[in-house]
Amino acid sequence: MKSLIPIVEIIICMNFLFAVGALFIRKILFTQKPSYQLLLVKLLFLSCIFSPIAIHFVNLPQKSILNRIAPINVISESSYHLIQKKIHEGINEVTILISPKPNIDLAYVYLVMSILFISGSLYRTCKIYRDILITKSIIDSAQPYKKHGKITIKISDQCVVPFSISFIKTAYIILPISILHSSINTKLAILHEGQHHRQGDCLWAYLIELTRIIFWFNPAINYWHKNFQELQELACDEMLVSKNRVSAYDYGSCLFHLTQAASQYLNAHHHACTVHMISKHKNETSLITRRICMLSTYKNERLSKIMLGAVIGISFISIIGPLGTAYATKGFISKNQNIGFDSINTLFIDPKIQNIAIKEISTAVTNSHAKSGAIVIADARTGKIVAFAEAGKSNQSWSSRIFNPASTIKPFIAAAAIDTGVASASTIVDCHSPYQIDGKQFKNVDSNIGNLSLSDAMTNSVNTCMIKLAQETGSSKTRQILSRFGFDMNAAWDKNNSDALNLANATMGSSIPVTLKTLTNAYITLANEGHFIRSDSENVVSEETANTVTRLLEKAVSNGTGKHAAMTNVLVAGKTGTLSNATYTSTLALFAGYVPSHMPRYVSIVVIENAQVNGSLPKANGGNIAAPVFRKALEQSLTISK
Repeated sequence: MKSLIPIVEIIICMNFLFAVGALFIRKILFTQKPSYQLLLVKLLFLSCIFSPIAIHFVNLPQKSILNRIAPINVISESSYHLIQKKIHEGINEVTILISPKPNIDLAYVYLVMSILFISGSLYRTCKIYRDILITKSIIDSAQPYKKHGKITIKISDQCVVPFSISFIKTAYIILPISILHSSINTKLAILHEGQHHRQGDCLWAYLIELTRIIFWFNPAINYWHKNFQELQELACDEMLVSKNRVSAYDYGSCLFHLTQAASQYLNAHHHACTVHMISKHKNETSLITRRICMLSTYKNERLSKIMLGAVIGISFISIIGPLGTAYATKGFISKNQNIGFDSINTLFIDPKIQNIAIKEISTAVTNSHAKSGAIVIADARTGKIVAFAEAGKSNQSWSSRIFNPASTIKPFIAAAAIDTGVASASTIVDCHSPYQIDGKQFKNVDSNIGNLSLSDAMTNSVNTCMIKLAQETGSSKTRQILSRFGFDMNAAWDKNNSDALNLANATMGSSIPVTLKTLTNAYITLANEGHFIRSDSENVVSEETANTVTRLLEKAVSNGTGKHAAMTNVLVAGKTGTLSNATYTSTLALFAGYVPSHMPRYVSIVVIENAQVNGSLPKANGGNIAAPVFRKALEQSLTISK
């Protein structure tokens, strides 16, 4: 469904441009030369069609590299500040219902709209097809009269006014048998219909009818259709009279006599994809009167400088106007759908994997007596969410809830250090604790740790090692790379703290605001060797850096804090995370990772709130609570995906 959004945007933009264009062409009356007006209307019509297409499918250069690579799912600073320092406080608890497809109502809306659109288009197509069959029947039964080049002229007793039509390889002019009583009228009718062919009016008739099929619900299209008919007729009149090819008096007399003949046949009508010298419509009499009155105004004169400037100016507006409008509205639907832009997109849920996710998160929340929990599983190859389930009670759905990532942020801290050349997997770091910055102490779970390599520091999730590594990288580089992964580092930076303290808090994952979508997309990027799923984006980090971090995460699962996520015969890359307040009255247990690590198929994030181990909150952590859920859900998902 999401892949159809650009098409829907294009159609909506075209409709808007046609509506605005219909108002604009009413004002193109700066000249008495219909041929110029017709040319400008054609230009505007094509611009209304192709401008939205060009804007949506031609990648325009952006202002900076950061704009090209920065994802659109970062959390705004204002949103975060509303709940900053209250991450784990829950009020007005409500039961979160597990629903595999919360957007089902929207799907019904799309279905109804699609049925209405297709029904209207089919109805309009049938009418046009019927008219073409009737027209072809008239042509087939008509008698040959003359042939001029590719144009075949025929006489028919089934029509009352001359008309012209083109097929793939042939072009026809059909004359009513009654017109043969006057040789002058016959000549004028042939010249007029021949001019339609020279102007390409028959081909434009097909284009207009095709547009009426697609935009049958837009009243402005009917105005365009009527305007084209009138300008085509006026342009033919002008070209024939101004070139002194025919007498204005004779031409006016011919129009008058044809109008009289057509008025005797109430059922005479304008067939689709044809152009007529006159047509029996309710406004035809006033049009014929205007056409006859204008015949004396046509002169064969050169285009003045003022007129040339006006034509060029309006031509420029006809092109730039729709282009600018299409550029301004590009992404309008997706932007408006992203009012809750941090929400999980559940349009691509896989029912089988969804059932697995529901079962595992529900079981985990129940068995650990947790307050709430959620799991997201995404296809690493496409970035689409294939499962999202939540259980328990929470003040806000985990689909859009903001929280801190804890130690699941550490792989990205390592990526920043490695990508800038500050460290490698074997770099030795001083990990002694406690480590103090601006009066705040940072400790490790094991206070006896000394010096460790980056690889071992990641394996055991050693806080002081990662803080010192981030300091070596520098706050500027670290913020830049984490921002590229999609983390809102502006919101993570407290203006009242020093850069060193802000960097330490960010490294601990205690100040960076994320949602499940933010964290999932960051791990998807890491799983794709530092590439965004979008093809028009550059790397966040090099492939070598991303692969190095993946090896660090493999070791964190096989030998470290994430060992409960390990699978048989499948390499897992993942990281645990545990977050709590000072009194341990509120905790989060997290696990984030992807499998298989060497060729990722799925990326998953698990978060469980206030879980207990033997009745104790402090004993619960990402390793013993969230990691097992990851393993069970992903093992089953890989099995059914084989």
